[in-house]
Amino acid sequence: MQNEVTEILGPNLFTVGEDDTPIVGVDAAAQDIEDGDMVQVTGTVRQVVETDVETGWGVDFNDDETSYLVERALDLGVVAEDVQVIEE
Repeated sequence: MQNEVTEILGPNLFTVGEDDTPIVGVDAAAQDIEDGDMVQVTGTVRQVVETDVETGWGVDFNDDETSYLVERALDLGVVAEDVQVIEE
């Protein structure tokens, strides 16, 4: 998928698009991903349940990320395998 980053919530979680679709599993800071960047995301679309992602993908969420995921536990998101910033 390609979409605009709407919010960086922590080192392992950011959102994209009008629906604020959560993207987990990629360190946005390490890849210089910022709010407003257009990104291409490759990964698995699924319900993003914090405990499943931490266990299954080895992602360690901080408190802000965990709170966000608990609030949106039944929403679909993307467990990212790769994220690339699209240069405009």
